[in-house]
Amino acid sequence: MLAYLGPLAVIPLLTARTDADVQWHARQGILLFACEAGVFLALASLTGLTVLSNLVGGVAIGVLARVAWIAVLAIHLTAILSALNDRRLSVPVVSALASRRRQGR
Repeated sequence: MLAYLGPLAVIPLLTARTDADVQWHARQGILLFACEAGVFLALASLTGLTVLSNLVGGVAIGVLARVAWIAVLAIHLTAILSALNDRRLSVPVVSALASRRRQGR
């Protein structure tokens, strides 16, 4: 469950080195966190710049950021439930990167 709680994904990554499934979920959690941080940083910057020049555009991007946040929460909850049921949630790009890292070892 820690694997999908942002920076706390480092804990299972470091403590469960012999469990391949835990390692996969931890890598996917870290990759999800990195992708989300990048997207939200870009949206926050874009919102700030747009509000200064165009209030309606800035508000629209702000609403888009809220919708993205709800989607991120849904992905995290689904991933946690999948991990608790011994399944892997396939997130298109992130899962491929997590699997590639595992095969590279």
